[in-house]
Amino acid sequence: MKKVVNWICMALIFILLGCHSHQSVRAEKAGSKYTPDWESLKNHEPAPEWFRDAKFGIYFHWGVYSVPAFGSEWYPRNMYNKSGQARRPGPSSECRHHTETWGDPGEFGYPDFVPMFKAEKFDADQWAELFVKAGAKFAGPVAEHHDGYAMWDSELTTWNAADTGPKRDITGELAEAIKSRGMKFVTTFHHARNNLWQKKTEAATLNGQATISLFKEIFRLCLKILRMQFFTVICRGKSSWIYGKGN
Repeated sequence: MKKVVNWICMALIFILLGCHSHQSVRAEKAGSKYTPDWESLKNHEPAPEWFRDAKFGIYFHWGVYSVPAFGSEWYPRNMYNKSGQARRPGPSSECRHHTETWGDPGEFGYPDFVPMFKAEKFDADQWAELFVKAGAKFAGPVAEHHDGYAMWDSELTTWNAADTGPKRDITGELAEAIKSRGMKFVTTFHHARNNLWQKKTEAATLNGQATISLFKEIFRLCLKILRMQFFTVICRGKSSWIYGKGN
């Protein structure tokens, strides 16, 4: 019996030491600051402690695809899909809807929706108040989805909400409103499957995909821009957590 008690005591000591060590490492990492380099990112937990502890948060998609408001945020790709899929041949439902409502995608393409995306009723403070009332501990939007349209005042591309469409820094306004109410601000980038359609070209009929050579060329450029965008948003202090998503 005495041996059993001793073993239990030793086990508890090891558990307590392990917990203390883990908490110390986490505390040390939590106390360090991000710098604009990959080594800094490696020294931080993939998910911050405040995110693991939060019980509820609100994350949402909003962008130019809200103008046609049909299907989903994948509208920019699917609207060009004239051949369908193996199990479902023929134009996609988005392609049929677009053709019937707006005209042929080759003539009225996704970029034509941008001037119509005005966000004239958008009020970041009103949204943030709603998040607080809902009990959210963190909140934020997609900063850039597969259409490649930056929902913030980007210095790396003019294809953004500050230079076109709403002519406002949507992500920046949300960041300020959300953080001022004690919530953490989060945002995501979805570059991995950006659509590579081209207006009024043959590529627009190829399921929304460009040629392989063009894809490789643009993808390399996207990787460089993605790295710069990540660091730009981090250094500006807009986001408490940034996540890169592939779909």
